[in-house]
Amino acid sequence: MKNRMEIIIFFIFLSIFTITALIISNPGFMPEYEVKIIHFVQHMLKFVPVSVPVFMTDSWYGQITLIVLLFAVIFLINKKYKDAIIIILALPAAKYIYGVLKMLIERPRPPLESRLVEVSSFSFPSGHSTMSMVLFGLLIYFAYKFINNKVLKTVIIVSLALFILLIGFTRIWLGVHYPTDIIGGYSLGICFICFCIFIDKLKISKSK
Repeated sequence: MKNRMEIIIFFIFLSIFTITALIISNPGFMPEYEVKIIHFVQHMLKFVPVSVPVFMTDSWYGQITLIVLLFAVIFLINKKYKDAIIIILALPAAKYIYGVLKMLIERPRPPLESRLVEVSSFSFPSGHSTMSMVLFGLLIYFAYKFINNKVLKTVIIVSLALFILLIGFTRIWLGVHYPTDIIGGYSLGICFICFCIFIDKLKISKSK
């Protein structure tokens, strides 16, 4: 089956997301060890101004619509209509789903004393992690699909992958998310990517 790998990866990360959600939703679950990780990261990077992680985590987030429209236009110009539709619809769908999940799970943010900035809404899954995985994960897929130069392809894919990891790290650094929130966000994002790739690879049969 052509899409078997995407289906397998989808269910692996759906399982990771589900297990993580069940663990952190357990009334007996105590996240002290996660708070210690947050404090450790903050202690190691205490010499760095807070504006640095704020810029890294938010500079791209406010430009998502612009980034999506830019690549959608590029795909439309090159007559890659399915890819244009995918990148236009994937991000709003991901935002809606993680928003619903936040409301259902209702996990509070880390303690106030752990936060370097103030945020509202619930904590799990991390929206920044979900959206970075979906957006830049799709760009990784498109780079793999369309770029023929191996060196350029590798540079782009590695750079985007590192940036995805950096986004999750900065959310922990700022103390606005637990590590398990990041795991949940990444897992959910990978599920979205697998679904998008599955749709992209579908061949629409034409009736004679």
